[in-house]
Amino acid sequence: NIAFAGFVAFSLDSVPSGVTLESARFQAGEFNLVGDPDHDLGMLVAQHVIYSALDADAYAAALLATTPAEVNVFRMPTEVGFVRTVTLTEFVQSDLTNRASRGDVTRARLRYATATDSGNDSDQVLLDLAQATLTVTYLAE
Repeated sequence: NIAFAGFVAFSLDSVPSGVTLESARFQAGEFNLVGDPDHDLGMLVAQHVIYSALDADAYAAALLATTPAEVNVFRMPTEVGFVRTVTLTEFVQSDLTNRASRGDVTRARLRYATATDSGNDSDQVLLDLAQATLTVTYLAE
């Protein structure tokens, strides 16, 4: 079996310096579900990582020291299908604190807790990352 991961990156340059971050929520529509990955592979998780290119190094990148560095992504029903949603407030806060060294970008790797169930069937979720959003709420002083 082959393990897959998805990657997202969002610019933080529109968030002013010195604001109080209230929340950051990632959401992406699910446009295909193959097999039963949520049952067979456990929770889909978002992992706080830094990568410069989408290559093997990004797939193997170590988790950042953010607390927590890994959070569960939830599947929510809507009128037109399902969306995956996760709170990334700690990721974004860490990236804002370190914005110069991290290029003013927040990044996450999405993958299942278990890479493969070693079965002969495929288990995966395909997200519409072109329509993915990161909603950042902050208080300006």
